[in-house]
Amino acid sequence: MQRFKILMIIIILSVMIYPAPYRVYLLGSQYSRKYNGIGHDSYGNIYIGAGDTWGYNGAALFKYDVNLDSLIIVGNVKQASVAAKNWLNGDTPGKIHTNIYEGPDGNIWFGTHSASEGVDYSGFRGGHIYRFDPSLSVLTDESAPDVAIPNQGLLAIAPAFSCSTIYSVGYPDGDIWKYDLKTRKSSFLMKSNTRLGGISRNFFTDNKGKMYYPMNICFICFDPTDSTRTVKGRGMSGVTQISSILFTPDKDTAYFINHGTYHLWRYIPSIDSVKDLGVANIDNDTFSIGNLAARWDLQCLYYAPSKSGTIIEYNLKASTKKNFMTIPSVTLTGSDGTDRDGNLWFSSYGQYDDRVYKFYHNIPCSTCGTKNEISNNSNNQIVPKLRVLPNPAIDHISVILNNLGGTFNDIRIYNSLGICVLTLSNNTNMSINIPVLKFTPGVYYLTVHNNKLSLNSRFVVFR
Repeated sequence: MQRFKILMIIIILSVMIYPAPYRVYLLGSQYSRKYNGIGHDSYGNIYIGAGDTWGYNGAALFKYDVNLDSLIIVGNVKQASVAAKNWLNGDTPGKIHTNIYEGPDGNIWFGTHSASEGVDYSGFRGGHIYRFDPSLSVLTDESAPDVAIPNQGLLAIAPAFSCSTIYSVGYPDGDIWKYDLKTRKSSFLMKSNTRLGGISRNFFTDNKGKMYYPMNICFICFDPTDSTRTVKGRGMSGVTQISSILFTPDKDTAYFINHGTYHLWRYIPSIDSVKDLGVANIDNDTFSIGNLAARWDLQCLYYAPSKSGTIIEYNLKASTKKNFMTIPSVTLTGSDGTDRDGNLWFSSYGQYDDRVYKFYHNIPCSTCGTKNEISNNSNNQIVPKLRVLPNPAIDHISVILNNLGGTFNDIRIYNSLGICVLTLSNNTNMSINIPVLKFTPGVYYLTVHNNKLSLNSRFVVFR
């Protein structure tokens, strides 16, 4: 028994002193069904969608809380639909299968899918579209008093906010519907001519509001201005489904990985230019890939082939790929999950798997989530922000202060025992470099004080 206690102490200390290059967050057994369901907003906040395996309690939207270093439930779809009197017989949303998108007003949008994996969805009422307002912390059922697609789950959505429209594709029949943000009504648009496993896991819109759905090695493009349908993207050999996708910040260029052959592609809608960037896997392996993240400041894409035990980095400028990080041998899912520090977020895929992963990037990002957050008050006052980069750190940290109002009284750093190890006083510089090479590896807490407020953050030193 004594040896066992000593061994456990050694293991705990080793984890504290030599932190892993990733962090695992557990959502709980009630929310253990995930596919896609990841997104971020302009501030670099991460959102995760997860479902109840059986659908009885509804799916939930989680948001990462930086101060608590935890994923917090910000909305349950059942509670939102009950409040809208739109939770009826046949409502069993077992997962959030769609990507999570931010609208131009900062609201967060997503859709729900059924808990069932079967063929017959006649007993399922249909998927709903939901909107989360971060300023009020309120989740709303925008489909009320109806559903987005009758008797089908929402496999993917493609917002066209400039046209006040959200397109959605349903499972198991592959029907494409359009939701009008002004009237809050859904209507049938067209059939995708695919069913069940043949339905694309993602589709998209361009910055003019046109919708693109992959179909028979090309895109069917719907133009809402005149309701015409044209063929785009000819020559995409092997592309019948998109497994993961993201856009450049200006939404001019899409990068995606197709299901089946798992090639990485670039598509520029404005000039209808498609380019095959090659097999996504290293050494042409055939591992499936259902995830994709980006660091636009580095011009790099990141994805993790299923159970390969690695994250691959694709350099867009050099057109090269390499093994970026060794990770657990798991299947990861989710597109466009990059936080304000440049770290990469994915969910583990599975019916009974409640894990979400944050993979620390070794290069801090100065452009990720740089939009100033606005507090919920009548004067729309700008909220002060504190950022510590890089995190984890090796030899130094940069403390970046925004909207603090000129000066601060002091910065203090405490170790995990609550002992103050460093104090800096009376400074007008809003970006301070602090050497931490002499710090013992572990967890540290940083506080900033001025005459009006106190800001807090947490960082890790490792070597």
